[in-house]
This record gives sequence, C-alpha cells and structure tokens, in this order.
Amino acid sequence: MQGHIARPSGLWAPVDIAVVSPNEDSELEPKAYRTSLRDFKNTLQRAEVVGNFTLRDVIDNKLDKPLDLQTFGKYCESEFNEEHLAFYLLVSKFKQLKPTGEEYFNTLHKFRDLYIKVGSDSQVNIRYNITKHINIIRESKQGPDYTIFDAAQSEVFKLLENDVFKRFKDIVSLQAQIREARAQALWCCFRKETPDAKAFFTYPNPVDSSHARLIRGITGALLMVGCVEYGLVRTNYIFLATLASWMLRVISGPRLDPIWFFAIFVLDPIFVQWLQLISARYVTNKARRFADVMGVANMSLYIVPSFFPGPVSDPLVYIMAGVYSLGAWVHCFSPDW
Repeated sequence: MQGHIARPSGLWAPVDIAVVSPNEDSELEPKAYRTSLRDFKNTLQRAEVVGNFTLRDVIDNKLDKPLDLQTFGKYCESEFNEEHLAFYLLVSKFKQLKPTGEEYFNTLHKFRDLYIKVGSDSQVNIRYNITKHINIIRESKQGPDYTIFDAAQSEVFKLLENDVFKRFKDIVSLQAQIREARAQALWCCFRKETPDAKAFFTYPNPVDSSHARLIRGITGALLMVGCVEYGLVRTNYIFLATLASWMLRVISGPRLDPIWFFAIFVLDPIFVQWLQLISARYVTNKARRFADVMGVANMSLYIVPSFFPGPVSDPLVYIMAGVYSLGAWVHCFSPDW
C-alpha cells in the first residue's frame, strides 16, 4: 500500500513499484513519469470514438485505448491534475487491501500528509466537514474503519466527472474529427469511405495547420517560378495552374486539389514526420473556405494582366505576384497559423 502511495502513477501507468521502500517518505509528484499535453495528444492521432462513455467505464478500465484508465491517467498528468485520480484509486486500493494494525494507521497518516492536510502539494479539493470527519476517526485510534474515505472519494469522483473528465472527452472526441477530416482528404485512396455528393463539397473541419502552411510554401514557390516563366517566355501557365488548384480547393476542399495532395503525400512525411521542422496542429476554423476564396480573388489581380504583356502590365504582374508570394512564405513559416 505504501508503495502505491509513493508512486501513484503506477495505478494507471504500470511501473516497477517494488523498488520503492515501504518506509520511503517519497514525494507524490511523479515527475519521472509526467506526460505533457502535447505528448498525450500525439498518442491519440489514430483514435476514433463512437458512442458515449462514462468516467466509471474509464476508471473500471472497461474500454480499450484511448478510453482506458492509463490514457486518462496520462491526460491528468498532462494537466498537472493527477492528484484527484490518484486519491480515488488509492482509496479503492485501501479498501481492497484492508491493511491492519500499524500499517493501517501509517496509511491513514500518509493519506493525511499527502491529500488531506491543508497546504500539501497534492491536497484534494473536498469540503471541510469531510476533512474534519476523517481527522476525527483517524485521531480516535479505534479499530480499522475502511469507510473513512468514502465521502471524500465520492466528492472527488464528482470533481473528476465535472472537470477534467469533460476536457478528456472533448480532446478524445476531437481525434475522431481529425481522423474523419484526413479520411475526407484521402477519399480517393479509401473507396469505402468515398463521401456522398453533399459531403464531397464540404470543407474539412478541423484542418491540419501543418498542411495549410506547406500549401502556402508551395504556392509561394510556384508564384516565383511563374514570374520567371512570364519574364522569359511571356506565358502564364504556372500562374493558371496555381489558380486552378486553389479553385478546386474552394469547391471541394482537399479532395481534388493537387497541391494539397503533394503536401500530404510528399512534404508531410519529410518536414512533419521525419525532420519534424513543422508540428501538426489541428485548427477548428469554419472560415477557411472564405480565406481560400479571397486567395483566388487576389491571384486574379495579377493573372488577368498577365494575359496582356507590355510595359504597363508587366510591373503590375511582378509586384502583385511578388507581394502574394511573400505573404504565402510568411504564412508558411508562421507557427501561429
């Protein structure tokens, strides 16, 4: 029992607690096993959630990943909020093991020092009358009472259910949206997931900002090459191809856009997955289609004059294409897209 209290993260992320001495006065904070929020999100990239689930299902470990107790425990760690889950699980372990004699009173003192005592690093948020009731029973020195923490455990369960568990459900559910958005973008590779006519013209939401940044970089490069083409051979084929790609994206999101496919299949594995120069970041933004429409409109400002080469239109083409190319590169290298 003392080993579990010393390393409570072992209750949801199994570790070798045999190395922890029963008499070790260890700090609760399981820093060696702490999971960052970013790491937690990365573990859920392939998650898909169907139907409802409750905190009881998670704590009883009835569900598979990412709805299991270990994943929920890591999420609590990522929020620096694992003390309530640790307390709940330790109380359950306390009632299961039923320590007696000196071990029983040592366990009560340990609970008090780590979770009940005002000002302790891992103090749980319970009402004063519950804390007072626990202290009265503990100080009475009577025989074992394994219901001493029942009221506190019930209160902590409600806190978990109404606070951190709600955010856990939201973030896990978001992963299902992410998976669906990626399936929409890659519909041609998964014939069983081909969308109907209405869904085909729906813009994915959320959008992976790493793909959007890569698309801006590709667009900036194409416009620079297009300026060279226009200056040397007086044609605007690259300008038109870039415009056509953006128009396809306005119509059906990534499903027909060759630039988006190039970003997903070629650049994403290199810059996001291998070199990790760009971090995947999913953004819920229903205005993305409007932003692409504005991009098409801006491109038209220099593509139309490119049909009429001459001393008047040439500077306009170079200036407008250069400004738009510069803006695309700024978006590409901006981590706050």
